[in-house]
Amino acid sequence: IEERIDYKTENVDLIDLHALESTLVYFATSLRANGAVLDRLTRYKRLEQYPEDKDLLGDVIVENRQAIEMTSIYRDIINGTRELMSSVLDNRLNNVMKALASVTLVMGIPTLISGLYGMNVNTKWMPLANAPHGFTIICVMAAVICSVMLFILKKKKLF
Repeated sequence: IEERIDYKTENVDLIDLHALESTLVYFATSLRANGAVLDRLTRYKRLEQYPEDKDLLGDVIVENRQAIEMTSIYRDIINGTRELMSSVLDNRLNNVMKALASVTLVMGIPTLISGLYGMNVNTKWMPLANAPHGFTIICVMAAVICSVMLFILKKKKLF
């Protein structure tokens, strides 16, 4: 899962990570319960009769504690991976939102110009309204303004 975070994170990865985390919780809970049982066994009087069993029980207790520590380490790793996945997905969403906002800005310019010229108002107040090539000039001006806006947005890495 960690190897695919950079280039391809899908819902399946998030589900797998959650399943792994749930399994780890069950495993840690079982190990803690086993630890309680092992502690009770150390107080069991019959074990004192068999020193090799007592040594073996001591080894099992040490192994159980190491397994509990390992589950804690893996839980921390999974939490870090989940936070990394969340950050990567947030960054991707931010990039998409920036691109959409840039497109909205660029598309708003011709919409504003055509909206102003499309109103039924007295044409003496509208520049180039009575010019023979007024429509063409206005379209070219809108295209130039959009191109300048695109250039500025690309220069600022917003598009």
